[in-house]
Amino acid sequence: MSPTTADAVAIYNPNGPAAIIAFIVFGGLAITLWTKYFRSGKPRPKYTLQTILGTTFMSLGFICRFSRRNHINAWSWLFETLFILLSPCAFLAQMYGLVPRLAKYINAENTLVMKGRVAVILFVIIDITLVIAQLAGTALTITFGKLVHRGVIITTAALWVQLVFFSIYFLMSGISYHRLARSNPHWRSDGNTNKLFYLILLSSILLLIRSIYRVAEYTSGADSKVAQSEPAFYILDTLPMLGLISLFVVVWPPSLLENPKPTTHTSDISII
Repeated sequence: MSPTTADAVAIYNPNGPAAIIAFIVFGGLAITLWTKYFRSGKPRPKYTLQTILGTTFMSLGFICRFSRRNHINAWSWLFETLFILLSPCAFLAQMYGLVPRLAKYINAENTLVMKGRVAVILFVIIDITLVIAQLAGTALTITFGKLVHRGVIITTAALWVQLVFFSIYFLMSGISYHRLARSNPHWRSDGNTNKLFYLILLSSILLLIRSIYRVAEYTSGADSKVAQSEPAFYILDTLPMLGLISLFVVVWPPSLLENPKPTTHTSDISII
């Protein structure tokens, strides 16, 4: 018998009230972010659109989740997965851009392991490629026959690669912070720098938690406890993304980056 979508991926009837609550929360955060964006001075901070759009699409994903609360619906599952699975890719792209911006803000671009523009272009291209792979893999899972299994393999592989590359970027950022701390131990005295630093650090940790969960979910199989556990989905996927977006709302990087730069001297840095 040919494999079906239900055999290859975890499809269960989700909790309706939980999905509605998540939609309201993420929808409220999306409205807040859009408000902050349009209230920003011109030129508007377009680099924040990744997080804003990611939050918007994630909220829509929970409406799709609510729509299949009483029965298995492959199309609702498809759009739910596309919105909720792929939205964090926008958050990853946001992190790729914030580290070079922080370095530029404190006049410490030579502490970066890789030139900021090069790193952003490289990792964003990788991110976009993996988004396309996840789109293709997810679409194949609602077909039939061998294509279903191949779709799961493609999606799982893309999630693994995504985790590996973000881990590499996280490590590169850590090396940059180490260089900065060694060359100028007083940089932490600047409040704006501190806020941006901890925003990036905590957001990256939350993204790693979510990425590890998604890799475990797809790798362990549709019948595994991880894949079939709705509490695991909310605790290890939804809550980390809620924390990340909330941090972005509270800190709002444009309000910090528009302030005067702190004085930083990094000319004596040695390359590791």
